[in-house]
Amino acid sequence: MKKTIAFCSKWFDHEFESMIASKLEEKFPQFLFAHVQDSSEHTSLEAWEAWEKNRGLDIRMDISDEPFFKSKTYDLTPYLKNSGVSLQLFDPDLLKSVSDEHGIFGLPFSRGTTYTHALFYNANIFAKFDVPPPQHGMTWDEVITLATKVTGTIDDTSYYGLDIGDSALLKMQMGIRFLDPETHQPILRESNCEEYFRIIKGAYGIPGNIQDTEERIFIYGRAFRRNGNVAMSIDSPEMFTRKLSFELGAVNFPQIDSTLRVPSLNDGGWFLTLHPESQQKEEVFEVIAYLVSEEFQLYQTKLGRFSSLTGKKYEKEYGQETPSFSGINMEWVFGGTKVGWPNPQSPYEYMVGSIVKEEMERAVRKYTLWDEAIEIMENRIREKLTTELHIDA
Repeated sequence: MKKTIAFCSKWFDHEFESMIASKLEEKFPQFLFAHVQDSSEHTSLEAWEAWEKNRGLDIRMDISDEPFFKSKTYDLTPYLKNSGVSLQLFDPDLLKSVSDEHGIFGLPFSRGTTYTHALFYNANIFAKFDVPPPQHGMTWDEVITLATKVTGTIDDTSYYGLDIGDSALLKMQMGIRFLDPETHQPILRESNCEEYFRIIKGAYGIPGNIQDTEERIFIYGRAFRRNGNVAMSIDSPEMFTRKLSFELGAVNFPQIDSTLRVPSLNDGGWFLTLHPESQQKEEVFEVIAYLVSEEFQLYQTKLGRFSSLTGKKYEKEYGQETPSFSGINMEWVFGGTKVGWPNPQSPYEYMVGSIVKEEMERAVRKYTLWDEAIEIMENRIREKLTTELHIDA
C-alpha cells in the first residue's frame, strides 16, 4: 500500500494537482500526494496553528514574510547533509528570508507571482481595429494614446482600450506617498501626486473607456481575462499561465521616463518546510529537496513561475511551455529596476490608499472634476485621522 505525503498551503487544490502533484507522482511513484488548503477564514497565525496541530500533514508551503516558522522545531539543517541541495544556488534574499543565525527553517520554492508586472494586450482587438499592438519601452502617455485608437464599437460590441489594473502599482512605480511620513497629513497636491492623478485621469478620460459593468476599477483586470473586450491591462505574470479565449501578447511595464522601473510586490516568495511531527521525515525531505532542485525549478520556470534559484537559464527558459508564449523569448520579464514601496511611510498610508482609490473611482464614473475629487479625498483623510485615530489635522 502506498504511503501518502500531505501538503498544506494557500493554493487551490487544482493548482497543486496540476503544478506539483502530477510531477511528483512521476518522480516518486511509491507515494500518493494529498493537499489541504488553508481555511479562508484563518489569519496567517491561525493557519500556522492549525497546521501544527494537524499531525497528518508533512509539508507546508507558505509565503516567507511570515515569521511563525522560525523556531528550532523547524530547523532543516540536519537534513541538508548529503541531500544534494546546494544553498549557493538560491536567490540570496529568498534564502535570507527563511533563515537566521540559528538555522534554516525552510527552503525557497519560488519567487512570488507579483515579483514583477507587465502590460498585457489582446491581439485580436488590435487586429479588429487595424492598429499595431504596443511595443516595449512605451511611456504611459504613449500607451494612453494607443488606447484611444482601440476604444470603440465594432459590430455592436464595445471595446475598451486600457484597464490600468491595481492603481497601487503606478503609485509604487512613481515612488509617491499620499501622507507625509512624519506629520501623517495628506500631500496629494505635491507635483508627483499630481502627475499620478494626471495619468489616471488620462486613462479613464478616454471617451468610451469606462466599462458599464459592476466590475470595480483599479484592481487586476478581471474584465480583460473574462470578457475579452479590453485591449490592454496591467497584471502580474500569473497571466502567462492562463488559458484565454484570445491571442495574448505582453510588453514591459509602461515607463514614466527613459528609465524602466517595474513595481515589485516583494512578498518574500514561497518556501517549503517540514512538519515537526511528520512520521516520515527523511522521505518527506527528499520530496522537498526535489522541489527545489534544478530539474523541478526549470520545469516550473517553463510554466511561467519564477524560480527560487539564480541563473541565466531560468530567464532564458521562462514561459517556454505556457499557452500563449511558447517559443517566444521572455527574458525581458526580468529586466528593469524592480521598485517597492518608498520608505519611510506613515503607518496610515495603506488605509489612506483605500480612500484615494474609492474617490478616484467615484470621480471616473461620475465625471467629477479632479480638483474637487482631490479636495474630497483630503477632507475624508483628515476626518479619518482626527475622529478615529486622534491625530491632529
